[in-house]
Order: sequence, then C-alpha cells, then structure tokens
Amino acid sequence: MAISEQPPQYPRAPNIRGEERLALVEDLALKKPHAELAEKYGKSVPAINQFSQRNAPEIATRRQVLLAQVDAEAAHLWISDKVTRRAWRQKMIEDMEVALADPDLDWRQRSRFNRDIAMLLHQVDEEKGELPPRTSKVEVTF
Repeated sequence: MAISEQPPQYPRAPNIRGEERLALVEDLALKKPHAELAEKYGKSVPAINQFSQRNAPEIATRRQVLLAQVDAEAAHLWISDKVTRRAWRQKMIEDMEVALADPDLDWRQRSRFNRDIAMLLHQVDEEKGELPPRTSKVEVTF
C-alpha cells in the first residue's frame, strides 16, 4: 500500500473549506437533513455525517448563537410577555363565557367552549407554576 493510499475504514475528511464550510456549519446548526445537505454541497451523506461529527462543538456553538438571535428578535413580540399572554387568555375566556350565556347555543359548541376554557385556565396555572411538576416515575411499594 502506497503512502498516499488510506485504508477503507478511515475515509478522507470531506474537503469543505471557507464560505462553504461556514454555510454547512450553519445548515447543520439549523438541523437540516443530511441528505438534503449532501445534495446541496455535492458531497455524500457519509461525508456530511463525518463533517457533522468532527465539528460537533462548533455546530453546537453556532446553534446556541442562532437561538439567542431568535430570542432577541422575538423579545419585542407580544406573545413573549407573560402579562400580555394572560390578558389574551382572559379575553378569550370572557368572550366564550358571553357565548355560553346564550341558551340557544348548540351543545357541541357549548362543549368545545367549556373544553377550551378549561385548557386556557390550565395553561395560565402552568405558566404561573401552580401545577405540580410532571413526573414519569412510578413508585411501587409492597
């Protein structure tokens, strides 16, 4: 075996450099499918997998940066404010209570409104931290 030849169990690292490398890191941070990325960059799926494994810390760091950017951009949205969300839920409940006061309301719609009101109240309680934590452990004692 010549020096330039590599054993088959050790495939060469994909030759991805410069702007293409940065774009691939970004795409992997966005969790795009490897098959899609292989086609986009003209590489094989195993090459994308290998690149992803070798550069996992950089990809994870880029993902955290992207998530922080999304959080910063969404901070001004009304939905990110707890008080506004609660006020919105309260308004929804009040509107449904007005509809429920109608004695001619269809029983199906009445049932949907009752279900939706219960769901909205549950969401408020969950957001306020007034519900017990969810656990998956089941303790059996004899």
